[in-house]
Amino acid sequence: MKFISGGVVIGLEEQIKDIVTLEVLNEQKELISNYYLKEIQLTCISIAIFNPIWIIFSSSIRSMEAGGKNNLTSILQFLSGVLQIIWLSIIVFVFIPNISLDFRYEFAFYYFILFTSDLLKLIVYEIFYLKVNWAKNITH
Repeated sequence: MKFISGGVVIGLEEQIKDIVTLEVLNEQKELISNYYLKEIQLTCISIAIFNPIWIIFSSSIRSMEAGGKNNLTSILQFLSGVLQIIWLSIIVFVFIPNISLDFRYEFAFYYFILFTSDLLKLIVYEIFYLKVNWAKNITH
């Protein structure tokens, strides 16, 4: 997977080739490659964790639409999108500035926090899924 961080390494070589020695340059190239590869790995782990959640609420919405609740599901998707934006705004403007975290891999952490808004969306979808008689048009 070194090809992913290769562009960063080439850019680094061009910027500091006249300043440092070859040994220092090679050491820094290795550090940069390992850092970006770890960020990508942690980001993929976040996606793998939340993927089943996306499948659950996508199938819930499709089941309700199959039952003739298209207008209600459209409204639900709009409202859950608004709730998701509000949740993300609270995280960005309230929690993150007031929490002093010293993470080595910040991008992966904030990417995970971004996807926590999908938990709120899942709760809204599943409550709606249980309350609405969505299967009545399927059985006719």
